[in-house]
Amino acid sequence: MSANATTPFPNAPYDSATRNPEQLRNEIESSKEAITDTIKRLDEHIHRAVNWRAQVREHPFVALGAAAVGGVLLAGMFSRKPSPRDRIVDAIADSVEDITDRVRNRVGSQLTRTMTGSLLKTAVTTVVSKKVAEYLHQKTNGLNSNNSAN
Repeated sequence: MSANATTPFPNAPYDSATRNPEQLRNEIESSKEAITDTIKRLDEHIHRAVNWRAQVREHPFVALGAAAVGGVLLAGMFSRKPSPRDRIVDAIADSVEDITDRVRNRVGSQLTRTMTGSLLKTAVTTVVSKKVAEYLHQKTNGLNSNNSAN
């Protein structure tokens, strides 16, 4: 094996055999500080990702949507299921409502037809009566003018 293959720091300018112990200690200490710094940053990142208050502060609309979805799911889990009696009563109520609507539609259409027919008859009768009265008035005026001339 070569010396470069066993070196713990491949970026080091020279291998560990040519370095003195003080340099090795300094490299170990700097590596240790770099690892500690990385662990601290990772710890801060994890704490920030887990902190729900910070997440809500940074993403309020996502938090609102998540709360709404959670509420809907919880409401669905705890909603009361209708009993057989409730289902029967609902079915009867729906049937009665359907029958009522049918009767209302039939009676309403009959009344509309009857009222429309009556109104039409009344209007035609009024117009015809008026025309007959005008005709008779003209004829009687004509007769009166003929009688007064004789």
